[in-house]
Amino acid sequence: MSNLATSSPVRVFVAPTARKRSPTRVLKFSMREVTDLPVEVRAIASFGHAIPIPTLRGNLPRTPFSLQRFLILELCAYQGRAVYPDTSMQVFSDIADLWGTHERLLHSMCLARSVRRTISPVWKNLERYEVRVPRRLHYTDMNRRYWVATTNSPTDLCMVSLRRALATSFISRVELQHEVATGHVCPSLTAQINAAVDNPAELHVAMRHLDCVVVAPYRRLAGHKWRRWAFMRRLVRTLLQPQ
Repeated sequence: MSNLATSSPVRVFVAPTARKRSPTRVLKFSMREVTDLPVEVRAIASFGHAIPIPTLRGNLPRTPFSLQRFLILELCAYQGRAVYPDTSMQVFSDIADLWGTHERLLHSMCLARSVRRTISPVWKNLERYEVRVPRRLHYTDMNRRYWVATTNSPTDLCMVSLRRALATSFISRVELQHEVATGHVCPSLTAQINAAVDNPAELHVAMRHLDCVVVAPYRRLAGHKWRRWAFMRRLVRTLLQPQ
């Protein structure tokens, strides 16, 4: 890989909302833990630039972060390159490989003869983790994301990473407790940390019941009509889990 690729920091831009602070911190920790190059992670909103909003009603963003990514070129002064991951991700492999993909394209200075996928599929795994295959996971099922539920199969991988982040003080217990208190993180997450249990299936059923009264943050955006349904759904799901 070129000297430029090995000397410049990997610029990463994220667009977290307040309710996704914890998963964003885990993503940041996972990237820095496995990457040899310096990793510079910045929240787009921290620059204070106005987010472009379309004038046509049909083009309005569906989420607070939908259009933030279009500011990245401006934030980079239209120079160099950057990575924009979703905050609901976790990285397991050195992202220098992903960073170098664009580097090799710049140095070859060639026009594409055909349109094709240049990023390896191992960077695109959704929900499912396979040993020696994925380099990152994207938690796309909003009902089963590890910080709001105990039913996602790769949750133990997140817990291992979270416990290491706590052990190195990258994330503090006070910070995690605050996220639970604000309803951004399910209470069972701290119960798992305290019990040193990575697999949520091994967590005592009484601890899983703590999540019954929690409404996932994205559900709150839909209005109060979803709250009772979300509570019943979570209660049934918790009761059906093996004890």
